[in-house]
Amino acid sequence: MENVDRQHQMKKVEIQFQEVTEKMETDRKFLASRIDTTHTLIDRIKVIESNNEMIQNIVLDTKKDLFNAFGKNRLEAQATEQKVKDYEMKLDRTIEDCKFWLEKYTTSFKKCDVDFKSMQRRIEGQMDLVAHEI
Repeated sequence: MENVDRQHQMKKVEIQFQEVTEKMETDRKFLASRIDTTHTLIDRIKVIESNNEMIQNIVLDTKKDLFNAFGKNRLEAQATEQKVKDYEMKLDRTIEDCKFWLEKYTTSFKKCDVDFKSMQRRIEGQMDLVAHEI
């Protein structure tokens, strides 16, 4: 009887061992799938981090390009502004020269006009004398 009880206990232990073994195998498969999923997620995170780094580099390069272009445009604008100022100065000088010479010509014209009228009166006076003598 003792032997039967012992066999019965051994059978029970064997069944429990088999159940625990099956449970362990199921848990091992579950954990293996979770580990695979975790590795896949880690790989995806690495890809995302790499993409983020590339995007950051692109943004940084774009900022540098924009800064350089802005600096270049500012220099070009300053050069253009200086050219405009130089041209304005030339125009101002030309206007001043025109005013000066216009005033000179106007003064000379008035003097010549007075001299011409004076000569015209003299000639008319002499013509009157000549006509009167004839």
